[in-house]
Amino acid sequence: MKILLLMALFAFPALARADIVYRCRSTGAEDLSVTLRFDERGRSGRLEVDRWDSYPPTPLLYADLKGPSVARGLAIYPSELDPNSGAQGEVSLPLNFLKESDFLGTLTLARLAKSASYPIACERF
Repeated sequence: MKILLLMALFAFPALARADIVYRCRSTGAEDLSVTLRFDERGRSGRLEVDRWDSYPPTPLLYADLKGPSVARGLAIYPSELDPNSGAQGEVSLPLNFLKESDFLGTLTLARLAKSASYPIACERF
């Protein structure tokens, strides 16, 4: 049975890949919870943002991340538009974040003509 499983993993390497997940919290007064999920190369991912000012938490943004751009020594991942909330986001992370177990970054949320940036502290989940 183990041999068949190993053969299947070699035949279908996509099955062997795992997402890299980070759980983040805003470091300011805002009570934001952020989940970042990336493919193992960091080329694409998903952004989930909730506000924990009540229970259950209020979902602010659930969207896929576009490919990164590099500016000011940071990897910048813009998100797609969340069709439910009408919000978009962007995370700015250190270039080597995939090799780190924890790091600091910035989350920017935009809705309509308003945008706000929040410092976040992230750790690998």
